[in-house]
Amino acid sequence: MVRTTFYFDTSAINELANDPLRDLLVGALTAPGNVVFVSVLNVYELAATKDPTKRLSLLRLAKRIAKNTRLLTFQQEVLRRSLEAFAADRSPMDATLDYDSTNIWIAFEHPEQVNEQARADIRAQNVADEKWFREMHGGARDPMRASLPPHQRPRTATRLMKLYFSRQDFVEAALRSIVSGFNHPELVGREYEILQRVEPWKFFYAAFVASIFHRAIKDEGFGHSENAGSTDTQQATYVTTCDVFVTHDAPQLVSLRPLGRLAHKPRRIRRYREIRGDLLAGRY
Repeated sequence: MVRTTFYFDTSAINELANDPLRDLLVGALTAPGNVVFVSVLNVYELAATKDPTKRLSLLRLAKRIAKNTRLLTFQQEVLRRSLEAFAADRSPMDATLDYDSTNIWIAFEHPEQVNEQARADIRAQNVADEKWFREMHGGARDPMRASLPPHQRPRTATRLMKLYFSRQDFVEAALRSIVSGFNHPELVGREYEILQRVEPWKFFYAAFVASIFHRAIKDEGFGHSENAGSTDTQQATYVTTCDVFVTHDAPQLVSLRPLGRLAHKPRRIRRYREIRGDLLAGRY
């Protein structure tokens, strides 16, 4: 019987790797009943590690904590499958990777085969994703702030989320092209209903609204190094797959923690050190 399902962000896997009590913690984390999910985004980030010895160690650790659990698939695929489940009025949805994605599967199952060329290619993709994310928010900051006088600007990401979730026109404008792109024309016009009922879409939308606040609206601390990046933001969809989302990345924690209030069932976004303490105390 499953007791607790965990998702470990890449930052938490790195922290676990460096922990002097790593083996004890891994033993507690993988005790009977616990399930730990690792995602394709984890594998991409870990496989981009420059030092080959460290890269191999991190990928092996990810495989060790996941045990026989399949990788979680891409964020876009989670959105597609959850939309299909909604359209067919069925649940639950399988969020794990189809193993026809050979390169990712090899990196996870056989990390010693990740060579320098593969690492460089993965790193280049990560850099491109982050560049797009920064440029998107950088271009939005001046127009967003100009459209909102200082006294009207939300002071927290949670308040901006409430505003965006309350406006059906905002939701439809933001999600219509995405819904259309998944080849479900019968769902066009139901974007607001999808946002309310389909948890991965709710978290995807909320995480990007939070990123708008942190990058484009707040007065201070809006720089790239102080806020969650593209990959950290995309991992919001994985909150829907677990009871406990674990991160050691402070900006990611700040960005994703408000999502727990939107969940359809209890879900927690927690710091690595908090989970570490609970594991050592036998609470999981």
